[in-house]
Amino acid sequence: MTASRARQLADVISGNFDIPTESLDNVPQTVISDVHAFYTDANGNLIWEHGNEVTDLQDTDGNDLYDLVIVGSSDQTYLVDAVSGNLQLTIG
Repeated sequence: MTASRARQLADVISGNFDIPTESLDNVPQTVISDVHAFYTDANGNLIWEHGNEVTDLQDTDGNDLYDLVIVGSSDQTYLVDAVSGNLQLTIG
């Protein structure tokens, strides 16, 4: 059974680089690791920051700046479904 792309990415992030190269055939060469961070603003809106926007995860007092942090890839995008309110992830 072949591991999913998400499982393969998790293995890379954890340092287990045993990924068959043929599984990367359809991955664009411009896809890189990326940090996706989320917080809620004063109006209750979910704010998504990623890439160069995420420079620190905690303030100088050690308090978390984000409610959720996901280590993923640069081809991931997120949106909140207007009907269900669920956070949706699109890869690619």
